Amino acid sequence: MSAKFRFGSVVIAFLVLLWPGLSLAQAPAACPADATALADGAKLSCACAAGASGGVYGSDRYTADSAICTAAVHAGKIPASGGAIDVVVGGACPEFGGSTRNGVTTSGWSSYDKSFGFGATIPACGSATVAAAPAPATAATGAPAAAPLCPSFITQSDKNKPGESLTCVCDKALDLQVGAAYGVDRYSNDSPICVAARHAGKLPEPGGTVTVYAAEGCGKFEGSARNGITTRSWGSSVPGTIAFAMPAPACAAPPAAAAPSTTAAAPRPAAPAGPNPRIAWEARAKTYAPFLPEPLQGWKAGDRKSEASPPSPFDEGIVSASRYYELGFDPVNRNRVQIGIYNKPDGSPSSAIQAWRDPAKRKWDDGTTFTMTKIDGRDAMEGKPAAGGGGTIYFLLKNNLFVTVSWAEYGGVTRAHAEQYLKKIDLAKIEALVAK
Repeated sequence: MSAKFRFGSVVIAFLVLLWPGLSLAQAPAACPADATALADGAKLSCACAAGASGGVYGSDRYTADSAICTAAVHAGKIPASGGAIDVVVGGACPEFGGSTRNGVTTSGWSSYDKSFGFGATIPACGSATVAAAPAPATAATGAPAAAPLCPSFITQSDKNKPGESLTCVCDKALDLQVGAAYGVDRYSNDSPICVAARHAGKLPEPGGTVTVYAAEGCGKFEGSARNGITTRSWGSSVPGTIAFAMPAPACAAPPAAAAPSTTAAAPRPAAPAGPNPRIAWEARAKTYAPFLPEPLQGWKAGDRKSEASPPSPFDEGIVSASRYYELGFDPVNRNRVQIGIYNKPDGSPSSAIQAWRDPAKRKWDDGTTFTMTKIDGRDAMEGKPAAGGGGTIYFLLKNNLFVTVSWAEYGGVTRAHAEQYLKKIDLAKIEALVAK
């Protein structure tokens, strides 16, 4: 699976490494939000403030886009009140298992191309796995072990082969209106477990325990409205499905030809039809990518990346294209300008719209501050991380696309370079794109 991309949800954090020449008495810099900007093999000593937050995927070894300080609390390296940590970055792992430790519950994830851990060396891949289903009652207490929190999707657990089952708890905090499920009684395996469980009538209240069964794929799914959830139709086959009873309910049959009738039937609410909408989102993202400019003379550019992800209980979802531009070489990628074009799958702007519209929301919990300005006659917003050393310029276009230019003021890169790249972006043409 390709790396998860959350460019629209957060401001890119840039790193300040401890150079060998610094005094040992000097306090470490604040930790970055995640390790996505660190190169494989990099090591970083940094400090976490109290009240760490943010999504984490894995146990002992975490995906690079996991919140570093939250992961450090989960790993037992610091208490919730914060402290100094040593971060070490490694390469890809085929799977990351979630678990609950030290008051933090992490999620499972499939393959990811970069990871991190804590200490002098990074733990081995797969050092922890997704928590198992509840164990039988113990002789000592007579009480069953607590069920783990449900992952978003059955494919994120180790119980995803036909015939296997997972018993887990749907978090009370989940918004069951976020995330699309496909089917009735039998659902595609990319349907959120808890959303499908509510639709199936197996989750009358948030925070309940459900047992979900993995089954073979179906060639067609029909949607319906039940229990406050509307599922979608899908005409494409999928390799796996989920259900909340065994044997699994039958797959949806092809629609039969309607027999002539002289009696008017009651109208049936139409469910959303067609293929998985992610196909259309990915196609839309590819239309954004050609508008990412070529590099300035003397710079090296990465590939144009286009990506789409659906909304989930942990993420708002995104349709995006991005490209980075490097000046020279830096082992932790601090010499980059990055350009992004993105919005949410439903065509609305990303969460940065809150800071754009509301002055009261122009300071984030991580200390990032935002200022409204004008650049070449256009309204713009500039975000700066608390640690300084870079920033992000945002343009909100009439078609609800955000165009962003981010930079780090290390390795010879300055805001002036970001301004040079701004001049290479044709905002008028991007504003004319179909973005929904």
